[in-house]
Amino acid sequence: RNKRRKEERKKARSKRRKKERKKARNKRRKQERKKERNKRRKKKEERKKQKKEKRKKERNKRRKEERKKERNKRRKEERNRTKDKTCR
Repeated sequence: RNKRRKEERKKARSKRRKKERKKARNKRRKQERKKERNKRRKKKEERKKQKKEKRKKERNKRRKEERKKERNKRRKEERNRTKDKTCR
């Protein structure tokens, strides 16, 4: 009788340990997946940020060029006006 009980306890213990190992393994896997997901998300956000920054730079560059052109145009017109006045 004692022998049988001992065997049953042994069996139950091994079953419990197996279950615990499985649980631990699943937990580790879950954490790994989470880590990977976060990594990918971070990378994606970084790329998005860089893209945004690039667009901003381009826009500023274009604006600067346009302002420069405008300024030069005005200066040219101004020069022409003063030239006309001096000619008369």
